[in-house]
Amino acid sequence: MQTCFIFVFIICWISFIVAFTHRTLLDPLKYDSKFSQCDRCLHPLKWWQLIPVGGWIFQKGRCHWCQQPIDAFNPMIELILTTWYLSKFQIYGAIPTLIILTAITIITTTDWYEQWINPVFLCGFLPFRSVMLTDSHWFIYLIEVGLILFLLGMNYQQKLGLGDTAYLIIIIFSVGLTATCWIMLCACLLILLTSRYQTKSLPFIPYLNLGLILIV
Repeated sequence: MQTCFIFVFIICWISFIVAFTHRTLLDPLKYDSKFSQCDRCLHPLKWWQLIPVGGWIFQKGRCHWCQQPIDAFNPMIELILTTWYLSKFQIYGAIPTLIILTAITIITTTDWYEQWINPVFLCGFLPFRSVMLTDSHWFIYLIEVGLILFLLGMNYQQKLGLGDTAYLIIIIFSVGLTATCWIMLCACLLILLTSRYQTKSLPFIPYLNLGLILIV
């Protein structure tokens, strides 16, 4: 019973955070209505269309009113992050895991739709440092510092975006060098697997976040 309650709360929380991000960070003018509406036909949505994951399934991935495809981003991020939370909150703690989940949701949403992130929300990853065992040998710290300097150099030469640079630096600091390397490897493999199905340039951070929840 407790697990069911947590599942419902978390999946609704993620749905709220995605909507909040769209309304306040991405395109506030587009969402000036106080009611949720279809992005295509602007028809106000009924309550059952707003059910996390369920609303997308009930409509078979298409708007009930205009029959235009509904972006699958929402149900995907809701399912993936809710599953991750249920598997980790007893390890990391309910509140730290919720903070991390919220940060992942916000920066994944902004980078997926508009390819930018607000570095302030990267602070949401810092609880990782207090709950994970990080590498402690002086040589590992030296490599971490060197990698951070390398990333800053890449950004200075405009070969790596500011958001990607800030993200990787925070991840190195939060989860350590070993986990960061595995996260980057997972992200690169996921991009290679999905790039053939994409017609637009792929943002890197959503894949890094997917690698993050797979590794840690």
